[in-house]
Amino acid sequence: VGASSPSKELMKLAETAINVAADRLQVAMKFIEMKVKSATGLVKSELEKVEERARGSERRLMELRNAHRLVQERQATNSLLGDVQEKMSVVHEAVRRLEEILAPYLMGVEQSEDADKTLLEGDEAMKAANKATSAARIVISMRLVEVK
Repeated sequence: VGASSPSKELMKLAETAINVAADRLQVAMKFIEMKVKSATGLVKSELEKVEERARGSERRLMELRNAHRLVQERQATNSLLGDVQEKMSVVHEAVRRLEEILAPYLMGVEQSEDADKTLLEGDEAMKAANKATSAARIVISMRLVEVK
């Protein structure tokens, strides 16, 4: 796997190739095992060598399968991080807006003539922040299920 992430099409093609190779290797292993049981002498010795090479191929295939799974997980995680970052920036912006509205009250500088209007704006900003937080939680929960 290089520095860039392989495409979904390439990942699917690799998964198919791994599965086909595993199926064919399994058939070959059964055939070799059957022939080893009935063989004798030099033929049996040569078949045991072939069987050992097939086991090596089986180990390499498992390594490929594990590497493929890791790439899939990395792609899913990167996608998750992008979505979470996007949702969290919306939350951050809503909270920043709320702080901006309520800053005079937090600093003790009350504006009595606009107090009702400002508090209503603060209430709306708080609702927006809560809504953005809920949306972020939902997206995170759904995407975590996908990653697992």
